[in-house]
Amino acid sequence: MTRRRKRRFWTAAELGRLRAAVTGRRAHQIDWSAVARRLRRTVYAVRQRALQHNLYLINSQCDYGPEFIAFLRAKHTAGWSDPEIAAAWGGQYCAVSRHRRRLGLSSNAYNARHRAKCAATQFKPGQIRGQAARNYKAIGTVVIRTRNESVYYYTDKSGRRRRTVYKGRRWERRRWIKIGDGGRPQDRWIPYAVHVWRQAHGPVPPGHFVVHRDGVTLNDDLGNLMLITHQERIAWQYSIRPRMEARRRAGAARASRQHWADRRAIQAAHVTERARLQALSAAGAAELARRDELDQEVAAC
Repeated sequence: MTRRRKRRFWTAAELGRLRAAVTGRRAHQIDWSAVARRLRRTVYAVRQRALQHNLYLINSQCDYGPEFIAFLRAKHTAGWSDPEIAAAWGGQYCAVSRHRRRLGLSSNAYNARHRAKCAATQFKPGQIRGQAARNYKAIGTVVIRTRNESVYYYTDKSGRRRRTVYKGRRWERRRWIKIGDGGRPQDRWIPYAVHVWRQAHGPVPPGHFVVHRDGVTLNDDLGNLMLITHQERIAWQYSIRPRMEARRRAGAARASRQHWADRRAIQAAHVTERARLQALSAAGAAELARRDELDQEVAAC
């Protein structure tokens, strides 16, 4: 069990020394640590006692008279900003800003003096620090990338929500080269095959693609590259990957079977509904005929 510290009450002598140390001064002008050491108390206790007795001037009690107006005009002409003037005077930033606006003076927040002070800490053009410097790749760097993994969610036959991860295939690995540091991130890296083609034949026309003849995306020799359109690219992919064409045909057949099965189900539902409506119509006609007969019997009576 910890022993509670005995409370020390302030004596008249201590209050006199505190009053002599802080009376009439602003809070930022007082060395609270030195005062606390002389009184053998904590800084928090000293500040609280001085605040309770209104011994020092807080920011809201600062003098904003003619002396301050002259000080404000002189510092504003020298290019000082409102926070700097408030710190030098020991007042509040909002009060300094309010008096400056009343005097019709413009703000010095972004003047030449402020920009000169910030230039020492601002990042210079092309300067990289920290994690960005450790991850930086120089222009001309060639790397091998695989298509990013994609996460898909689907519902199985039991109704449970499941998750599957798609990883890039072997032929989707390709080389990329960095061509610049500026602009959009997607414009800084291009496929190495496109870079080789540009070096030999110039820019790639719009609507055309640079592909590998043998389908090996890591073989970036100029003789293995060719320029084709989108339609030619689809036919070329089917020619070098027969399994892709087989999967496409199987998918098309599966979609066709599902389509016609759905149509037959819809037609059967239409026939059933038509028969139900006809039955209701026949029952309604019989009921009307029965009512007519009853009306005739009543009239005959």
